[in-house]
Amino acid sequence: MLIDDHGVPRVKCYCGNPLKEPIDTATTPRYTGNPWPTFRPENVKVVTPSVNVIRDFTLKGASAGQLIVRPSGTDGALDKVVTTTSTTSSASTTTASTTTAPTASVPRDGLQAWLSGDRGVVATGGKVSRWTDQSGTGHDATQPDPNAQPTLQAAALKGRPALHFDGTDDVLTVGIDINPAKTPNLTIVAVFSSDTTATSPHRKLYSHDDGGFDRTVGLDDRARTNYSIFAGTGVVDYFTLSANTVYQTTDIWTSTQFIGRVNTRNTVSVAVANGAGRPTMQIGGNPGFGEYWMGGIAEFLVYSRALSAAEQSQVESYLAAKYQ
Repeated sequence: MLIDDHGVPRVKCYCGNPLKEPIDTATTPRYTGNPWPTFRPENVKVVTPSVNVIRDFTLKGASAGQLIVRPSGTDGALDKVVTTTSTTSSASTTTASTTTAPTASVPRDGLQAWLSGDRGVVATGGKVSRWTDQSGTGHDATQPDPNAQPTLQAAALKGRPALHFDGTDDVLTVGIDINPAKTPNLTIVAVFSSDTTATSPHRKLYSHDDGGFDRTVGLDDRARTNYSIFAGTGVVDYFTLSANTVYQTTDIWTSTQFIGRVNTRNTVSVAVANGAGRPTMQIGGNPGFGEYWMGGIAEFLVYSRALSAAEQSQVESYLAAKYQ
């Protein structure tokens, strides 16, 4: 059975015949044909159209208790298996959802962290204390201070969940050392938006800077474009960012070069000479210098290698389909 984006059955998929609108009858329905073993007339359901357009359909899997989230218009390649657990405190309810993404969705080799707004977010009263890593390496992004925790927004970027950083002090820390001496080749993929185009004060999407212009990206007035990178010797152009616009960037760092892609397009390639920096990554800011992001982050992936062109396309295609 094929259904539309309001959940209404429209086509019999085995023959392709369109279905007419149901007619309410005064008589008891009569069933014809051979029933399948588990068919029960009392289990027949009436479908009520959803008021809103459905972006993700929740399906019951073959295994007991298994739920599958399937994005509208897809054939199963982007399915996610979901399990949810909840714990209740006196103040509010904290929910952590864990989703096992399909292996083919993104390359797994070298994947050090995968943070997604619709998976593994631990929030109390909307404030996020932990963004659980989906890569399997245990590199969660955390913030123990409630005053510095970003806020989970249910339909922030293209109708999907994202963490919103307030531009004042919100920041998360990830235990990954991106020092070029330890991680010479690095790929960071992000889906995000900014509430502002202003470059003062400076605002950083991610950083591990300790004052040496270490691997960092964000808004800065020391370059010609408002969105820029730290190249070790100073601040270098990346691209001109517009406010309230969803971007998907692929940042490839090596010991000597930075290659940046914006919305699947090659955008910049510049020489870099980054130093050691901090031993951990910060998402949503460069707190040592008070440079905090103001906007949403929905996806954040970190690889300890430079992805090939084919792998870049694979990740970007997956995210483009998700945030179309």
